[in-house]
Amino acid sequence: MILGDMIRVGICYPKGVTSFEVTGSQLAMVTMFSVSSIKELDSDTTGKAWFWDSASGLLFIKLVGFHDSIDGEVCPGLRCPTITIIRNGGGSTPADCFDAAYTGAAPYKKQDTCSETVPSRKPCSKSETIPEGIGMPVVPSIENVPKFAPECSVPVIHPNRGSIEYMGCFRDTKIRDLPYDRWILMASMTPEVCIERCYYRGYQYAAVQIGNQCFCGNAYGIFGEDSGGCKKPCSGDSSKICGGMMKNSVYSTGNAADAALPTCGPGNSGVQINGNCFYLGGSPVDYVLGEKQCVGLGGHLAKIDSADTMTKLEMYLRPSKSDVWIGLSDVVTEGNFQWTDGSSLGAYNNFKTNVGKSDFVFLEVASVFHWQTAASIKAKRPLCKITGSAPTTSKCGTNDYGNRTGTSQACYAVLPDRATFREAQYACWTRNGRLAPITAASKNEVIQHIYLFGHSGVRDYWVQGSDSSVYTELRYGAVFNEGTAGLSTLNIPVCLLEDVSASNPCSTGWTLSNGYCYLYSNYKASSYADTLNLCKQGISDIVTIHSAAEHEFVINMVKSVSGRKSSVLLGFKYSSGSFRWADGQTTQVTYWKTGKGDGNTAKGKCAVLKIKSLKWFNVDCKRTKAGVVCKAPAAN
Repeated sequence: MILGDMIRVGICYPKGVTSFEVTGSQLAMVTMFSVSSIKELDSDTTGKAWFWDSASGLLFIKLVGFHDSIDGEVCPGLRCPTITIIRNGGGSTPADCFDAAYTGAAPYKKQDTCSETVPSRKPCSKSETIPEGIGMPVVPSIENVPKFAPECSVPVIHPNRGSIEYMGCFRDTKIRDLPYDRWILMASMTPEVCIERCYYRGYQYAAVQIGNQCFCGNAYGIFGEDSGGCKKPCSGDSSKICGGMMKNSVYSTGNAADAALPTCGPGNSGVQINGNCFYLGGSPVDYVLGEKQCVGLGGHLAKIDSADTMTKLEMYLRPSKSDVWIGLSDVVTEGNFQWTDGSSLGAYNNFKTNVGKSDFVFLEVASVFHWQTAASIKAKRPLCKITGSAPTTSKCGTNDYGNRTGTSQACYAVLPDRATFREAQYACWTRNGRLAPITAASKNEVIQHIYLFGHSGVRDYWVQGSDSSVYTELRYGAVFNEGTAGLSTLNIPVCLLEDVSASNPCSTGWTLSNGYCYLYSNYKASSYADTLNLCKQGISDIVTIHSAAEHEFVINMVKSVSGRKSSVLLGFKYSSGSFRWADGQTTQVTYWKTGKGDGNTAKGKCAVLKIKSLKWFNVDCKRTKAGVVCKAPAAN
């Protein structure tokens, strides 16, 4: 049966049958339905209907062909119709439905349409010698039938067909190296039969396997060659070889290869597919470093949103024989896969049937580039989708601490050293900036800077989240999605820098006075070394006081934030017989409380300003527990 064929079949059952259960598998195993007349059955085109004529004892079903027959297939498309019938009742006595259905005025008797008179039977006679012999005379006048002469078809000539060549013996798996149009001929398979089948279906290669199977495809060899593995005789010609157990004897069919895809990307080693440039990176790296490489080229790990794109990518990737990262993961929300550009998975996917429980998606070479998941630390080659040119960058910020990308006005600095959260805040403040705020508008830009200017090793990064009560980090293992960390966690600071000038001499959080900017955050450091570590970076230092006006300014600034009971550690430390300022100046403006200072170093060799008394006191440099004030030159 081929596409469009319909055959009505009547099966005789005892008239006492009370019910039937009929199932079929012409397209898929389904429960078939009953109709109330033969007319309804004849009008059905689904192949799922049946009719029980209890008067004649005939159960009628209709077989429907749903596939074209190619190369004489017995079951087109490997889909032979099968019907399962279970009857209830009727007993075990043999049934004969012929008379009730086909004799006399029976409903299924067909009228004779022959226009010629059918000769009557001639009595048998042993004395007859005429050729008509026994039973009935031959009446030549009924129909003039010429002697049968078989017509041999003329071989089809394909003027544009290329040569047919044996490509070799190659390994296969259940995933299938040549995955299309599997066909089994238990008694008649040969390489020629398979080659013709694949040729007519438009494929470039044909493969015969295990003696009786045929596969088609446009590429081969992904699982490697096995020159001695094809030893199985063909079911249709035992003198020829048709592969082996999971071994393909591969032939070209003569169909021309598809036109080469346009090239693009670094060294023109990428390919243009549906208007997009896909480029396979050289060395296996972890997922995040793969994305870093792609961002540096002006794109992201690849987004694949159609079967056509996936098919063409398979052809591009086959020669690599490598597992390949793409830009898909469910690291943010388990089971909710998103692309690196933030978009959802969409309608198309090419996941394997059994997908792992890891978060990051790659194209698995062992399954002919079906989608599988793995941990981000696994090394695989990155497949980039390049959407533009490599990003242009320019220096920005005070002392060129930061960088801008493209036409963006935002200036970010990814600092070189790991720090606690508090240290990270001061690292940004002392460079005329602040920890980079993470918003819907800024997040992708911040992450781009991490990829372009961050560390090559596994590092998390401090940023400022929307909730200031928690300490927000961008996590390497989560492709720089947000998480929270402890105050003492060591991460890399990412700063958003401000432009300062004569008209805007201090950045946010600093206070201007007499040519200097001062920073006080109500934070108390535990020692002089800790205070110096916070303030002496970027353009600033620990606060020094060189006039009565400056002394008064510092007192008022601190008091406005923390009240009269607070204190400030000064950049004034005992060394070589006297107290000396951290900035090297030698002014001797001092506000020691009586009995304190040089003569009281046994109490401590550092100086603290207590706001309530407006005086300075000796303090142990290792146990200061005083407020931190930083001082920096104002911009001009």
